[in-house]
Amino acid sequence: SILPPVTHEIRAEVRRTETARYSRLDIRDDRHPFWIVSEVVEGRVAVSCGEWSDVASPGDAMVLAPGIPFSERNDGPGLHRWGLFSLTGPDDLFAGLSAIV
Repeated sequence: SILPPVTHEIRAEVRRTETARYSRLDIRDDRHPFWIVSEVVEGRVAVSCGEWSDVASPGDAMVLAPGIPFSERNDGPGLHRWGLFSLTGPDDLFAGLSAIV
């Protein structure tokens, strides 16, 4: 059977955006009260969040949930475009998203 669509009203607010060029990157156990979306423009970034880790290359985007500690490292130069966003909507929807991010 086909299930009916589920509709939720979600409000997104941009809190801050920035383009950041760096000669070296070493962020350890940082956390923010907002969602972070970061695009790697130049460089390769080792990113970790809890037991999970990966390497982001140019063109990759990283999405980090609010309040969860993360680390980013790049021994060489790089460039990121990133932003902080708040999302408001049903509590149960965002609890599920934070658990899988």
